[in-house]
Amino acid sequence: MPSRAVSFAPGTDSPSQALKSKGQHTSSKATRNDNHRELRHSMHHKIVVVRQVDFMEFFVPVTLQSQSKRRKPRRTVFNKLRNFQNESQMYHDIPSRLNKEKCYCNGYRLVATPHKGDQAVGSTLAPDCGFYPADHAPATDKKQPYGRTDWSYLEIPVECKRDPSVDPFEKNTPCGEPLSEARKSCLGQILSYSELLFLNQHRMFHFLILFLGHYARIIRIDRSGMFATERFDYVEEEDKLTEFLWRYSCLSPEQRGHDPTVERIDPAHPLAKAMREKVAEARRNAQPDAGPAADTDAQPTDGEACPADANSHPADAAPRANTADASAETRDDDDDDDDDDDDDGDDADSDNDDDNDDNDDNDEVLPEPQQASHDGNYITDLFEASLDEKRPWWRLEVHDELTGTIQSFVAGKPHFQAPGVRGRGTRGYVALPLRSDGTLGDHFVYLKDAWRVKHPAIQKEGTTLKHLNDNDIEYIPTLLCHGDLPSQVTESPERWKQLHPNTPCPLKEHQHYRIVVKEVGKPLSHFKNSIQLVSALFHCVLAHQGAFEAGFIHRDISAGNILLYYNEETGLWQGILTDWELAKDVTKTEVRQPERTGTWQFMSAHVQDDPGRVVVIPDELESIFHVFIFYAIRFLPHNLHDQEVGRFLHNYFDDYAANVAGTRCGAAKRNAVENGCISLKAYNPKLTVYNTILKFTWPCATSSDDTAQNPPDYSHPLNDLMKTLLSWFQAHYSLDAQVPEQPATVDHPTRAVSALRASDDPRRRSSRARSQPRHSAQAHDTKSPPNPSTNPSAISATETAQAPSTLNVQTGPSRQMTDATGKAELAHNLHVHEPMACLLYDVIQTAHWPEDDKFEDKRPKKGFAPKDDPIPSGSWHPPENFAQDADIAGYVIPPAEWQPVEQPVETDMGPESEDEGEEEEDAEEADEVDSGHESANEDEWMVIPAEEESSRVSDEWMVTDMSDAEDEQAVERLLFEDLRDGSSSGGVGAVAPAHPVSRPSTPEASSQMSRKRYREAEEPTTPTKRSKY
Repeated sequence: MPSRAVSFAPGTDSPSQALKSKGQHTSSKATRNDNHRELRHSMHHKIVVVRQVDFMEFFVPVTLQSQSKRRKPRRTVFNKLRNFQNESQMYHDIPSRLNKEKCYCNGYRLVATPHKGDQAVGSTLAPDCGFYPADHAPATDKKQPYGRTDWSYLEIPVECKRDPSVDPFEKNTPCGEPLSEARKSCLGQILSYSELLFLNQHRMFHFLILFLGHYARIIRIDRSGMFATERFDYVEEEDKLTEFLWRYSCLSPEQRGHDPTVERIDPAHPLAKAMREKVAEARRNAQPDAGPAADTDAQPTDGEACPADANSHPADAAPRANTADASAETRDDDDDDDDDDDDDGDDADSDNDDDNDDNDDNDEVLPEPQQASHDGNYITDLFEASLDEKRPWWRLEVHDELTGTIQSFVAGKPHFQAPGVRGRGTRGYVALPLRSDGTLGDHFVYLKDAWRVKHPAIQKEGTTLKHLNDNDIEYIPTLLCHGDLPSQVTESPERWKQLHPNTPCPLKEHQHYRIVVKEVGKPLSHFKNSIQLVSALFHCVLAHQGAFEAGFIHRDISAGNILLYYNEETGLWQGILTDWELAKDVTKTEVRQPERTGTWQFMSAHVQDDPGRVVVIPDELESIFHVFIFYAIRFLPHNLHDQEVGRFLHNYFDDYAANVAGTRCGAAKRNAVENGCISLKAYNPKLTVYNTILKFTWPCATSSDDTAQNPPDYSHPLNDLMKTLLSWFQAHYSLDAQVPEQPATVDHPTRAVSALRASDDPRRRSSRARSQPRHSAQAHDTKSPPNPSTNPSAISATETAQAPSTLNVQTGPSRQMTDATGKAELAHNLHVHEPMACLLYDVIQTAHWPEDDKFEDKRPKKGFAPKDDPIPSGSWHPPENFAQDADIAGYVIPPAEWQPVEQPVETDMGPESEDEGEEEEDAEEADEVDSGHESANEDEWMVIPAEEESSRVSDEWMVTDMSDAEDEQAVERLLFEDLRDGSSSGGVGAVAPAHPVSRPSTPEASSQMSRKRYREAEEPTTPTKRSKY
């Protein structure tokens, strides 16, 4: 994987969005060090170091209370403070001295919490100390001097470093950003504390104190950036610290950064009881026999493409392996042997010791609800899961712009919350309305809380949704209320402008904002089978088409923004395209933000290659295709080996190519759209003509052991669909060097495009003639209509009757269409929505679909972690049919009881052995690895490099003087050792005999010869000598 060096697109202030290691859809395993790195990158050019007096004037005002009760500063708090020999002394001395001076920390208590993370949050991260309200401070005593971190009540995190040289702010660099690794690590560490504080409280901003031996800094962080004071000696200049603490203790909650529009609900409060009773009431009102389960033959209404099967849900079924893969095995996650952090948080991030620990994933999503008998009950399940007694519950206000009123809602812990410090900080809640009389409403809603970018050209999400709702655009959320929260704008940009009046401000201004919609969806990963997945994407295309015709383009299509929603009016499931926050008016060409727009994993290759690119329709349709691949490769049967799914997801979605200008599209995604196929040559262990490119298979009941007699059935309709779409993308990208892309597609739709909704909508197609997508070869068989009796997820008969009898959608360029004109015509299918919508509709309508082809998720649970050494020492096990394969290859199989003889090795191991020895924890293990490089006499052996013949192997190899009689024995032994170590197939320095090896005629003779020869091989050999090749 490329280096994660800091790199930014020219003319932008945005770090590479490819570095998103903790996103909801990231398949790669991220370490804590990765998280620190990303947090630092997000603050690039967003750090400001100011004088302490300016800091106090900007952010810690003098209040009437602080003036009336002010006491004269005394230089006694840190008088005769010892020079710290370790951080443990700081954990004791600093809290004990400050807690004695209650006049400075009025109402607060400083508690040392260096080793115990918050169990309720599930993170082992723990700041060294923290200021808490006195009545909510973690308990400590003489036996347990350290408390347990409580992120929900922590007021000011405090970090202690004994050595001032790890100060995260450089004195002579722009913005004070660190250069050394130790300083960078410290900055990432304090930002990780800030991240957890924002995730577990409703804060507009917060303060943090950093102690560096006898020095200190006071830091303020909000969603735009961070301000820090210059470093000061708090022993000699004690009043700088005590003045801050005194002023802070006199501030109101809002002045300390707490959101005044949010109120924490005590679990014993009557409102909390009403929330629990609402869940019980919803359970009682649920009718087990209602819904689509009561009538499996019920036909969906016009406009519905994915009827629900209320009797079952993929999460209910027992997990099954991907039986379609001939070599499928039970998936063994690479990380199963890793020890999880203990509950006590003893491995908490202190200093730099835990930079490579597993990342604490704060990108929280509630667990998938257990499906009840009625499909609509998944919303009740989500709300009940949010009522976690260990986490805070909330009453939230929404200042509605539509009615000019303040509406209140109640919710438990977030259903979703995005990680990070700077940015929107989006979180979502399954909520209930709170009436003015204190009673709860009857219907669950979805409340989204975010810090939107405040820019004149960026429209509020609610304003966009209202416009789309007024235009009757289907398959999008229904707006209920929305509005900005008063006086909640990030302050850092304004203060930066005061300090730099004649310089453009690099900090974005963020406005706190809430929006409530009617629909509560569930993740697209809950789809029942492949036809429901394709149907949801079909609805997404229709929603995007309708929005574009109404004047808006989405610009952030991702797996998380396409949901499944149960429509109680129709009793059917449908796809819904959500999160219109980044949507843009297509009639406006102003560049609003100088950075990439969207979610990295699902951006088109064009957008990933050009951070300033204007997003157009082909980019959005390509994002929908990537969503399809993301879920299909995880849940559906295909010819990719199960154990390679994690690596494929990492390469296709998370990976990137780095250059001097920033980051670009990864090789896997680029190759797919440019070559018109998804190659599996780098993944499958045994390549055949059937598994070199990705194909989906018809689910079968046979095990993987029977695939030799029952080969996989590649008649799955997804193959033709994927082939067709990839041919369009291939044609689209083939024109890059020939015809410059025209940004005209972002203008208001033309008459032909606008006419689609009136006359050619795929959901309401009539029998009259219409234009066909560009084509060249038949895409799929239309002779096999769906069987409604065996395919309950098929399109309704009503829609089928309204559709044309055939739809001649085709795959890719034929021999007659390989010229530029033919490619342009084929690529034109992506310039408007109709061809893709018709293609999806037609394949849903006419193809044979399996009823139950969803399997367990094959994505590694802990994420994919690339290994430096793909074949670790001691991991070799004889594969199936190893004896037969080795016999055919001319190898002699060693007996089971044979063990290789340790050979004497010289002290000077050479460059390669030294490197390997440094990587091993034990010197003896390194010697065993090195002994595998011993070979025979220079005159009798040939070293064959795996590279070209002209290349030379610079490493030194150990060879021994052997007679001709010992030649054959040494060959057999060395070949076995190479096989055991995984290096038999072409590693650098693979060794081959100068003379052929005689092979016994029968397995019995082979076993006898093996025992005899390996007993002889145990005899001492002559001393070794060196020879270079």
